Amino acid sequence: MPSRKALRRARRMRALTRPAIAVAAATAIVALTGGAAFAAQTQSEVTATSLSAMSENARKTLHDAREAVGAATKTTTEAEASGLDLGGADTKVDTSALRDEIERLSTLDVLPVFLLTDVVAETRAETARVGHETFLVHSALATAQARKAAEEAAARAAAEAA
Repeated sequence: MPSRKALRRARRMRALTRPAIAVAAATAIVALTGGAAFAAQTQSEVTATSLSAMSENARKTLHDAREAVGAATKTTTEAEASGLDLGGADTKVDTSALRDEIERLSTLDVLPVFLLTDVVAETRAETARVGHETFLVHSALATAQARKAAEEAAARAAAEAA
């Protein structure tokens, strides 16, 4: 059987243990909720920055796509108006798919965020395709114009020599 001294010591320890556990639990709760609140605040700032950057990126992509359609239309018009043989190159740049992407991206304000990155990526890819086709038509047009200028210069030189 335990002695009185041991029993008194055990009662004092038990009397101190309950408040110590309560203080430790309260400290842990305060630390965890304060940390969670700080983490939530930091996360919302990061998300807001990311959403802002995504929106700005989408607007820039939309602007670039519209410029690509304008350049393609201008180059197609010049190629068709020149009447030159472009060496079998197609004089028309198909911009219908890019126009569809522009239409989708124009609804930026109502487009769900999780779709925004996909639509931006598809619009960029289509813009690159239209830009490449425009470059090919423009290069073929420049080559045809240079060929025509060389032929005219050769004809003038032959006429002067005769």
